[in-house]
Amino acid sequence: MNFETRKKKLMDIRRCALDMQNGTLPPSMMASLLASISTAIIVGVIMKQDPLLVVGTSLVVALLVYFRAPFSKSWAEALDNRLTDYEPIDHEAYATFHHATRERGGLDLPAVFSWIEQEMTALSAITPKVPDCAAHKFISKPVKPVANDRSQE
Repeated sequence: MNFETRKKKLMDIRRCALDMQNGTLPPSMMASLLASISTAIIVGVIMKQDPLLVVGTSLVVALLVYFRAPFSKSWAEALDNRLTDYEPIDHEAYATFHHATRERGGLDLPAVFSWIEQEMTALSAITPKVPDCAAHKFISKPVKPVANDRSQE
């Protein structure tokens, strides 16, 4: 797994944990709500159908999306899937986090955020360096030194 993929997955884990902490709607519920609203707009506003038909079709679409779409039903499930899929850089921190989660019998958000911080630190240590010649023009530019004491002006 390359650096960008790891960073993206770690940010996704962090975002998922934050959503879980903030109590936002889980993925399946959000998709269901958006599908229901879209259906209501299409059937009600564009097709100008009876309000009862609008409510009925919106409800059917919401239920279908909620139960049939491949989205997680809760943030805990989504976070569990992302953590399972992630390949850590700091294996020791990941093992400690895994052990603590197993001992607790489930995810503990402070432990998740602590592990994310440790993993971010490990990830920043392997951040690809910019090639030395990338700032050649900037480095070659003559710049006046800044006076340490401005009171002499």
